[in-house]
Amino acid sequence: MLSGTNADDLQDFRPDLEAARRHGVRHPFVECGVDKATIRRICRHLGHPELAELPAAPCLSSRVETGLRIDPAVLRLIDRLETLLRERLVPAVVRCRVRRDAVAVQLDPASLAALSAMDRADWCGLIRALAAPLGLPAGVTFEPYRMGSAFVRDA
Repeated sequence: MLSGTNADDLQDFRPDLEAARRHGVRHPFVECGVDKATIRRICRHLGHPELAELPAAPCLSSRVETGLRIDPAVLRLIDRLETLLRERLVPAVVRCRVRRDAVAVQLDPASLAALSAMDRADWCGLIRALAAPLGLPAGVTFEPYRMGSAFVRDA
C-alpha cells in the first residue's frame, strides 16, 4: 500500500503515520524527500496545472478529535456542514471539528469576524439539529482555524 504523504506532512502532528507504519504502508514522496511545492512543479511539468493548483483537502477523519470513534455518519455530517458553510459564507478556510464536548466551526479570521450574533445563533440551531440524531454533543463553538486542532497530543 502506498500513501501520498509528502515531506511537508512530517512537520505536523500526524497520528495516522503510526498506523501506516504498523501496517507497512510506504510513502514514496517521503522516501524521495519530495515536498508539496515539488509535487506541484511535477504536475505542471506533466501538463496538469489544474492538479498543481488544487488546495489541500485533508481527510475528513482529521476533523474528529483523537480518541473518538470514526463513524461514517459523523464524516457525512462534517462534509455537509463544511459544504453549507462554504456555499453560504464563502470563507477562505472552513473546518468543522467534532470534539467530546462540542462541534467547533473554524473559519479564517475575516469570515469569523463577519459572523453576527444572529448568524451564529442560526448556525448553532442548524448544527445542533443535524448533530443530535448522531448522539453528538449539543455544544457549538466558533473559533479561528488552527491546523491540527482536533488532535490530542501526549505530553
